[in-house]
Amino acid sequence: MQTSGTTIAGEHLEKGVQKVGSMYGEKVSNSIWANRYSITMPDGRIMGQTSGATLAAREAAESTANSIAKHAGKGLTEVAGTFVGVGIDMWQGDTAEESLGKEITTGIVTGIGVAILGATPIGAGIGVTIGVGVIVGMGNDWLRDNFDGVKEFEDNVGSAIVSGWNTVSNGVSDFFGGVFS
Repeated sequence: MQTSGTTIAGEHLEKGVQKVGSMYGEKVSNSIWANRYSITMPDGRIMGQTSGATLAAREAAESTANSIAKHAGKGLTEVAGTFVGVGIDMWQGDTAEESLGKEITTGIVTGIGVAILGATPIGAGIGVTIGVGVIVGMGNDWLRDNFDGVKEFEDNVGSAIVSGWNTVSNGVSDFFGGVFS
């Protein structure tokens, strides 16, 4: 189950990535402005001499950089939260398969819940995110304890991940062993 500390750290990471993306977008925008008379559009017009073209290009560059950074930050947050959750579960005695299965399914359900709430007027601020994570985690623990099918499904997800990781790891090891032997 994701902890509130994980969620807060994840939000800090997310905002940091967004800030870097915003700074990059601004840098690209400034470069477009500085080079506006040397950029020729596909139709042969020079960008700075086309009414509104430079502004549109600058806004598009900033918007694209901000959007990519926002989604990358959210992705990094989810991945980091999942790994922290796996570590906590394993520290509490779960196997790697159990931990991975629980955290991945809990993370997916939490992500869906936060996305749904984020589309409402309530929004999905830090408090809502923590609340959804806690409720989903507790619900998942209850389902695992009371329904063997849930535990079996999650453990199979975790086993598939561990098996895939071992296959990749062994393949890389065999490749480099063959290269250097």
